[in-house]
Amino acid sequence: MRKILGIKLKAQALHFALMVAVIVALLLGSFLMLTHTHSFFKVQSNELIHTSTENNRTILEEVAISNDTLKIEDNVKVIKKKATYHGAWEKVAVKTALRKFNFVNVAFKGSLLKDDSPNLYVVDQWSPVVVAGNTRVEGNSYVSKAGFRAGNIGGEYYQGSQLFYGRTYESKETLPQLEQDWKIYLDRLLSTELNNTEEVDLEKEVKNTFLNTTKLIRSIQTISITHQKLIGNIIIKSNKEIIIYPNAVLQDVICIAPKITVKSGFKGTAQLIASKKIKIEANVALQYPSAVLMSSKETEEITNTNLQAKKDKNIEIGKGTSIDGSVVFLTKNQKAEERTKTHIFIDKEVDIRGEIYCEGNIDFRGKIQGGLYANQFIAKQKGSIYMNHIIDAQILPYHVEDYAGLPFKNTQKSLARWLY
Repeated sequence: MRKILGIKLKAQALHFALMVAVIVALLLGSFLMLTHTHSFFKVQSNELIHTSTENNRTILEEVAISNDTLKIEDNVKVIKKKATYHGAWEKVAVKTALRKFNFVNVAFKGSLLKDDSPNLYVVDQWSPVVVAGNTRVEGNSYVSKAGFRAGNIGGEYYQGSQLFYGRTYESKETLPQLEQDWKIYLDRLLSTELNNTEEVDLEKEVKNTFLNTTKLIRSIQTISITHQKLIGNIIIKSNKEIIIYPNAVLQDVICIAPKITVKSGFKGTAQLIASKKIKIEANVALQYPSAVLMSSKETEEITNTNLQAKKDKNIEIGKGTSIDGSVVFLTKNQKAEERTKTHIFIDKEVDIRGEIYCEGNIDFRGKIQGGLYANQFIAKQKGSIYMNHIIDAQILPYHVEDYAGLPFKNTQKSLARWLY
């Protein structure tokens, strides 16, 4: 009996020992698996963080403007890059595929500022820039050899203690050149059908991300944007005119028409592209990154029976308006009879933080914190016309140090705004 009991005790002890061994093995196996899993996820996490960082960095690299996508492959990932124009800026998209993970970034880019970037650039026409009234010019000024001169307009003499505050350089007989491909892009927007878009109706609310195909709202008649909410990757195009009312909500949209009017009190983000006239009424706020762009293929012929064409201003910005972005007037053929025509008129109390680029004449009475490029200044006061005169204007350095500017030739690019 004792023998049998001893055998049973030994069997139980052996069974218990085996069970303990199994439990220990399971625990060791679980620990090893946990350690391996933790190590795997740590490696994967580091790899994903590295890829995400690299994706962000890649978008800042130079990418040629093209309708084609640049594809780069290696053993573990595939990188796709594409750069196109989007109004005044370059839109760059970078997608990196790492196994089953996708990293996508989209951003606006513009020209990088340098220490010698102009705050004022006036084409050399062998005459001085005459400052009058309470005009103040700061920063880097590019003018003719004649430089600055104090003057008066209608009895308002220059009030400053110096003619300019900063450094002067000698300008050339032409403005710094913008990318020709960008000018062609603007002309195509105005004159041809838009490809690679999805046409939709103008509804109460339209939203679209920059990861999707551009949505197009189009009409051959005037488009009035009253109470609509339009946000994101959207183009509004009219063959006649676009009118934007103060109750409209626009964010990041592009408006294209021969004529565009923005009513007093509007506030939003938009890029306005026209071929004949842009009128922005008083107390409008166009937030960054906005743009006012006019590309005139051929200036309107002026005859004795069409004197209104000489009086009309191509771009007119009303008192109290603020614009964070760019104001641009481009022309291919400025006629001799337009020597005294005002192409851009910027009224008093207008505040622009960005750039103005005018291939014609500009009557500038507001304030700019950024860069003003002009073929020639013009001031019409009390029945007289003063050429290359500036009165009661402020031209000051850039408000934002890393501002991304217009697409000038042979310039590095910097980030204007992340979209994704």
